[in-house]
Amino acid sequence: MPRKPYVALPAPVRHGCGALAGGRLLLVADPVHDVLVVHPEVAVQAMLRTFHTSLAATGEAS
Repeated sequence: MPRKPYVALPAPVRHGCGALAGGRLLLVADPVHDVLVVHPEVAVQAMLRTFHTSLAATGEAS
């Protein structure tokens, strides 16, 4: 692992996923479909918020 664990993404990729230069991203490998999925930070926050809201609604949150 390099000292600075950064991955440089070309501008068209960043723009395609709604990410800003220097923004935090979650990269997820999907080997079944042979793709790398790029999630901007706001998308991860929204997914986590939805997930935890659904847990609370079903009583599964502890």
